[in-house]
Amino acid sequence: MRVNLTLFIQIINFSITYWFLNRFMFKPVIKFLKQKKSKEEKTRKELDKKEQDLLMTEKKKHQELDDFKVRMKKEYSVAPPKVTQIPSELYCKINKKEIEKLIDVAKKMLVKRIPHVD
Repeated sequence: MRVNLTLFIQIINFSITYWFLNRFMFKPVIKFLKQKKSKEEKTRKELDKKEQDLLMTEKKKHQELDDFKVRMKKEYSVAPPKVTQIPSELYCKINKKEIEKLIDVAKKMLVKRIPHVD
């Protein structure tokens, strides 16, 4: 392997290119990425804090609602109405002829008779 002048020129060229890229390309890009990452973290922390605040507010409202329900039950409790028992069968002291007569009168009142149908 022969080492000549071109190898040294390539090393110098590489060094200058690396320095230039590092100075004007890599550092600003890395700086920008770090700033973006820090903004994202800050936004994420704020979002987490707001989420916790929202959860606490929701929990507080649910507790207040439960307390309100309990208080309203105490203040406005209504006793169940007393139901008297209705007899399942009613006994009538009417004879069968009177019952049949009442049924016929009711049928006449409720059903309109058609002349050709009996």
